[in-house]
Amino acid sequence: MAFFLYLVDDGVAEEAVKAQAIFSLLDIEGNPVSSYTFTTSVVNFSEKKSWGYKNFIKRESLENPQYLKDDCFSIRIDLAVLTDYRTEETPLTGVVPPSDMHRHYGHLLLSKEGVDVEFQVGNKTFDAHRLVLAARSSVFRQSSMAG
Repeated sequence: MAFFLYLVDDGVAEEAVKAQAIFSLLDIEGNPVSSYTFTTSVVNFSEKKSWGYKNFIKRESLENPQYLKDDCFSIRIDLAVLTDYRTEETPLTGVVPPSDMHRHYGHLLLSKEGVDVEFQVGNKTFDAHRLVLAARSSVFRQSSMAG
């Protein structure tokens, strides 16, 4: 089975018509099937007039009950028509605020939100966050990966 897009050009377009398409076979729930989803390169339809896939899917594959609903299948084509744009460099005028990560970590520790590890040292118990420990220590990083 083949699928193609074709530009019907009445000669009015002054600029090239460039587009990119995504062809997707849909399963019976309407979700794209990754093994039958293909993206074209950007195509200048003013030059080529048509673009698509000669061998999109074989009939035997299409007869899979995952793709048929009431003996019908669905194909979705997402088409992005590209327009020319120009970019300008604009100087940055804003000031980047200083990092306040230490406040965020402090709040996280004081609120005990997300605490998932406890350490008992003598008579004291210390709460901690496994990800923070792993980020700061290769010893904890290895032990958090192991289990």
